[in-house]
Amino acid sequence: MILRFLGFGVVNLVGIDPDEARVGDVAVKVAHSGFYTRAEVWLKVRHGASDWVSIFELQMQYYYTSYLA
Repeated sequence: MILRFLGFGVVNLVGIDPDEARVGDVAVKVAHSGFYTRAEVWLKVRHGASDWVSIFELQMQYYYTSYLA
C-alpha cells in the first residue's frame, strides 16, 4: 500500500504500483500469520521504481499461554 501525506492528519491512498509513486510517498507492507507479524515502512527518495529506502521494520511473535485454576 502506498500512502501520500497531503497535510496535517490527511493521508491519501495512492495504490500498490511502485512506478506511480512520487518522491516523499510512503509504502507499508504488513504480513500477519498466526502468532507472527512483520511490518515494514519504505520511503520513496528518488525517481524510479527501485529508489525506495526502508525507514522502519517491526517483527513481533506472540506467545499463547493458558492458565487453569
